Amino acid sequence: MLKKAICLFYSLKSVFFLLLSWEIIVRFLIPEQTLLPPFSQVLASFWFLIREKVLLTHFIASFMRVTVGFTLGACTGLVLGIAMGCHETIRKNLNPVVHILYPIPAIGWLPLFML
Repeated sequence: MLKKAICLFYSLKSVFFLLLSWEIIVRFLIPEQTLLPPFSQVLASFWFLIREKVLLTHFIASFMRVTVGFTLGACTGLVLGIAMGCHETIRKNLNPVVHILYPIPAIGWLPLFML
């Protein structure tokens, strides 16, 4: 128990010093704060977005887009998978496409889907 508390203390201390360094460096060493605002300003803006429910509105909209996209993709994949499993003709036509696309890692598709 004591080891976990010490580990937690060091972790929190590291985060605290990182945020404190961010605040000090931006306040005193960077004259133009448009690219990197101080942490206190970021925290104030974050609290404003939460209080005014702007963040919640945008979160719900994004969550709905992700849910609809996942549902459409899952349903399409399920229907095509069942069709490929049941019908030899569909399997013969779609199997080369599946074999070409299968080795591409999921993260490789992200730049394409961001367009």
